[in-house]
Amino acid sequence: MTVMPPADALLALRAAAADGALGDLCRRCGTSLLVAFGSAVSGPVPAGARDLDVAVLGTDGSSTLAVLTELSDLTRFDAIDLLDLGTQRREVRGRLGGVGHGGAGL
Repeated sequence: MTVMPPADALLALRAAAADGALGDLCRRCGTSLLVAFGSAVSGPVPAGARDLDVAVLGTDGSSTLAVLTELSDLTRFDAIDLLDLGTQRREVRGRLGGVGHGGAGL
């Protein structure tokens, strides 16, 4: 994969949301919500940031890996930390301050 900063991977994700490719990915994987969060979306990316944080809801264990693989292919970025909201406590879900919406979008 191409080495790029997480902010560039976020731009690729936003472009995929705009052209419908991200929505297609979410439908294939049964994802009802996909949200980017963390340092890449909360302002200037800190020096040394290496990953893109993405949370998903609506996948089972097997499709979570499919989402991660497809996101890496879509963004050409393999340092994606994927959080499965279906397995997390309600408090964690409420703390996510990112961008996104149901189905897909950033």
